[in-house]
Amino acid sequence: MLRSLILSLAFLLILSACQAPVLPPEEVLQRTFFVSSSLDSYAFSALGTGVLRSTRVLSGSVVIEGVAKRSGPWSASITSQGLRIAASRTDRVDGVAKLHAPGNGLLYFQSFGIAGDIGDELQRVLSGATMNGWSRIDTPFGQLRSTVSTPTKEIIDAQVASFLILLDRTDPKNSFYEYDVTLAPAITKSLLGTVENSESLRGTLFINRRTFALERAKWSGVNLQTNAGELSFELDVTFSSFNDVRVAALEHSTGASISLKSLFDTIFGDAPLSI
Repeated sequence: MLRSLILSLAFLLILSACQAPVLPPEEVLQRTFFVSSSLDSYAFSALGTGVLRSTRVLSGSVVIEGVAKRSGPWSASITSQGLRIAASRTDRVDGVAKLHAPGNGLLYFQSFGIAGDIGDELQRVLSGATMNGWSRIDTPFGQLRSTVSTPTKEIIDAQVASFLILLDRTDPKNSFYEYDVTLAPAITKSLLGTVENSESLRGTLFINRRTFALERAKWSGVNLQTNAGELSFELDVTFSSFNDVRVAALEHSTGASISLKSLFDTIFGDAPLSI
């Protein structure tokens, strides 16, 4: 009996020693941002639902699946489900769009199965900038350019400071850290153009306790005031296949292109989107 008790205690001590210690949130985020900055490639998938109210009402859900490479291109497939644009235009926009960024600041777009007036208009607008099935789109977004930077302490500290920990939900028995977070007001303002109702912007991060990789992020917001209108949304993103994906090179058009604003104007009409 005593021998069995001693063996059981020894087993529990060995098991507890093998478990990763629970670290404070700030240190976990520092390690997570360092790991994220060092990744060569990863896969991602997301499910989003939302409503954007402006001069028109855009509502529905999308499924996004894609892969990205740190020092090269990224690509994604976006499937709209019940996406509706209401007011003066009432088209239902169901279909699949594929995006590819080859790392030079350009974005390539390919759409399938988008019917109705919007589908016809998209084909007309994109026809002059399409080759091999892909349409070339100029964007003003610098983040579409693939950059490689060394994750210095200053960069990591700035990234950690952009998140505010609301609640640490980590259970020592689980294999992941779990934090309820929001964004710092300056970050929220740069993303949305305002900080009004920003307290409703909330997220939950799930971080692997062994590797410190961010494996899942859930975000939601209610009646957020943005440059494009009032936004309510839910977004659930998962990350996987770290350093184990390949982004295929695509043969794109090198000729004419259209602006991203023209593409959005075709879909959303006169909604005041800041692009």
